[in-house]
Amino acid sequence: MNNLNHIQMKRILLLFIISIFLGLSISDCKKNESIFSQNNYIEKYLGTWYFKFVWSNYDQMIFMHTGDSSTFTGVIYPGSSIGYITIVYTENNTLTKKVESDGKILNTCIAQNHGSADCSGYFEGDSVLHYNTYEQFPPNQIHLYTSTLIGRKLSNSNSLNQKPKVSTTNATGVSTTYAILHGIVNPNFLFTTVTFEYGTSSSYGDTISAVTKTILGYKEFNVSVSISGLTPGTEYHFRVKAVNSLGTTYGNDMNLNTSLPGSVIDIDGNAYKTIQIGSQIWMDGNLKVTKFNDGNTIPLETDSSSWRKLTTPGYTWFNNDVSTYKATMGAFYNWYAVNTGKLCPMDWHVPDSLEWSSLENISALTVLPSGGRRPDGSFFGASYPTSYEWYSGNEWTSSTVYSYNKTDAFSIFLYYSHNSLTIMNFSMNFGYPVRCIKDN
Repeated sequence: MNNLNHIQMKRILLLFIISIFLGLSISDCKKNESIFSQNNYIEKYLGTWYFKFVWSNYDQMIFMHTGDSSTFTGVIYPGSSIGYITIVYTENNTLTKKVESDGKILNTCIAQNHGSADCSGYFEGDSVLHYNTYEQFPPNQIHLYTSTLIGRKLSNSNSLNQKPKVSTTNATGVSTTYAILHGIVNPNFLFTTVTFEYGTSSSYGDTISAVTKTILGYKEFNVSVSISGLTPGTEYHFRVKAVNSLGTTYGNDMNLNTSLPGSVIDIDGNAYKTIQIGSQIWMDGNLKVTKFNDGNTIPLETDSSSWRKLTTPGYTWFNNDVSTYKATMGAFYNWYAVNTGKLCPMDWHVPDSLEWSSLENISALTVLPSGGRRPDGSFFGASYPTSYEWYSGNEWTSSTVYSYNKTDAFSIFLYYSHNSLTIMNFSMNFGYPVRCIKDN
């Protein structure tokens, strides 16, 4: 009978460890937290602490010393398994360590610079913490890093615990029936379960768990989930939802629009017709997007002198007149924006020279006069029977954009009334339209 009880206890312990790694509901987490009552020497350290952290760097060759000191009201909460604690001691620093019954912190650490490392720590009673790290690395033990962490307990409860902080962010990868929903969640030191709600109105109706459905800590986690089976040509609302033991927080309402067959939608919600020419599927119009496909904003530059100095992504509208020219010309992007590889919708890309040159029928594309913006900030070409379009390829995606001019990149010069195109090189500070082609 004793042997049977021993085996049962082992099974219970194994199930507990497995549940930690598989992800837990809030009710599960409460059960797991209660198991720490078996470790009184652990429980007495949990709570809110005041920490002082000092970091030093010595270079023994030139006898330099630099130091950094910070203070922070942090917390100690249960670690990922029995006998472990997690110490949050500055905004971005945590330690998860095993603590022995005498208050000693297990002496294990990893050298970050391929040298020797040592760390040691202990609790003085239940209200003072001492922890030190020491790292020395070759050649000839030149460099030495040390850090000291001293903590003083303020409260037995984690007074920094709060309901989760959440925000819903842009959907990506939107197609006729598919989308990826995104959000940001800070669990505020408590086990937190993350789901998304979505539907065709702000009442939602459907719920799905995030890919990482249970999180713990004090930082912003990027959370996401993919959904399929959506109705083409439909607006959907969605938001992220986070639950911990102190309550539920809902993210802001966001929307996405699935595309109709024969169309594609960018991250701003602009819709474009698509056209198949041979084996290629092209966007039948110039991009109008003002955000990269990861949701980051592309800087709008209207000032001529600032446009000339750009060495980072930027875009503009012809004559700085969005209302008149957006629909026909689209936006003008500098080469730095094109080079990010993030202009086109997910599963689409800026065509390379081979894809342009193998285009079987240029006249099948809707090509309107587009012109561009020169490096000096002036605009040109609104009445020309031509269009300039950046293209991608090794010529500019590598550092050797052009053999004799490192400040140039390549564009396609479309003379659509003659069904012809020419490859030309221009300064990266030109602004030209972009159209996209679907990935194979």
